Amino acid sequence: MYRIILYLLIVLLSCSCISYADDAPAVMAKVNGSPITSIDVDEEVSIAIPQTLFHRNVSPERMETFKKEAVEKLIDRELQFQEAKAQGIKTEKSEIKNTVEEIKKRFRSNSEFKEALKKNNKTIKSLEAQIEKNLSIEKIFQKEVEDKIKSNDDEAKAHYEANLQRYQEMEQVKLRHIMIKFVNNPPVPPLEKGGEGGFEGKEQETSAASSGAEAGGKIETEVKTKKTRTREEARARAVEILAKLKDGGDFASIAYESSDDPYRVKGGDLGYIHRGRIIQEIEDAAFVLKVGEVMGPVETAEGFYIIRVEDHKQQRQLSFEEVTDRIKKELEKKRREEKRKEWLSALRAKAKIEYAVGKEQGVSSKE
Repeated sequence: MYRIILYLLIVLLSCSCISYADDAPAVMAKVNGSPITSIDVDEEVSIAIPQTLFHRNVSPERMETFKKEAVEKLIDRELQFQEAKAQGIKTEKSEIKNTVEEIKKRFRSNSEFKEALKKNNKTIKSLEAQIEKNLSIEKIFQKEVEDKIKSNDDEAKAHYEANLQRYQEMEQVKLRHIMIKFVNNPPVPPLEKGGEGGFEGKEQETSAASSGAEAGGKIETEVKTKKTRTREEARARAVEILAKLKDGGDFASIAYESSDDPYRVKGGDLGYIHRGRIIQEIEDAAFVLKVGEVMGPVETAEGFYIIRVEDHKQQRQLSFEEVTDRIKKELEKKRREEKRKEWLSALRAKAKIEYAVGKEQGVSSKE
């Protein structure tokens, strides 16, 4: 149900950028006589391409590819809908009504919802027809694919025993850190390799800086200082902070007050990190420390770090019970795609599919 609501919301919110002609839409293909129009294709393309790019930065060749792919997707959907009807699968009016109401809730007002329909040349009746089609497709897909790919414990167990190496928990440490930056360095990247924490951290740091300013401008002063701090001054500051920690200072509080890293807003907490996820100098230090130990200053290209290990988990083999659900999902994912292709191929084999001819319609002819 959620996928259907999301799909239709994207249609309503994305397709208003499409300019509809007054004359009848071109027929791009027919599936057992049922037409797929240029409007249907444009709607499908608008979902595939971000709205901001729909009429910009997409080459004619790339747009042609998007349209061809859209036609094939729409043919598959129409085949599923027709199969649902052939098997007597029905959608209750109450289901359609409830879905309409759920879609309406995503708009700020009923008038905004009606305006979205109008911009897309849709009516409540046409939206309900689209909902009925989507619900029917969902039900037939459940029957013909989902219900036939379920994995049992015996299959999962056999897969587990044949792939033990895939189900191991790597050695990892739970870290907190304080970073003291010095001048002439590039902007500080996230300590964690490949992480995106820097974005979140910057936003939170701005908020925290505001709070600090209200408390007397301490953080604002520190930000200015770190921009002119020399390597020697940074090391001296790190040594001073390390002394406070060894004297019983709270690591999280001191990290929040003193660290130049975006993770300061989390008290320097990096969570669990396994090998290969953090810069080498910190990794080398972190994995030799005992739980509760503090080390520093560790010099890197970004600055001096003080780290504390809060937990250390050794590499271990995960039990079958821990990964049973995960394995079943993996097996079912693979089977789902195989079964889907097999089923759609069978539907296509017995269907009459006619493609429009003419490059102006963006679809190559097929026999």
